[in-house]
Amino acid sequence: MKPLQQALATKLTAALAAQLPMTATGALPKAIAQAVEDLADRILRWRASQQRPPRVLLGKSTPSVSDALTRLIDS
Repeated sequence: MKPLQQALATKLTAALAAQLPMTATGALPKAIAQAVEDLADRILRWRASQQRPPRVLLGKSTPSVSDALTRLIDS
C-alpha cells in the first residue's frame, strides 16, 4: 500500500474506531481492514480526478474558438 493511502486508512480507522468491530487482539478483522483500505484508495483516486484539468479533444474546437478563428482569418 502506498504511504499516502496507508496514512488515510489509518486516519479513517482511528475516526471510525468506536464503530468498527475489533478482534480480541485489538486489530480489525481482515475484511474490514481491506474495506477501509479500499475506501482510502477510492478517496485518493477521486481527489486526484478532481484536481486534473478537464480534457480537451483536439480537432474539435468550441464554437467560440471557431468563430474567433474565422473572424481572424477574414480580417
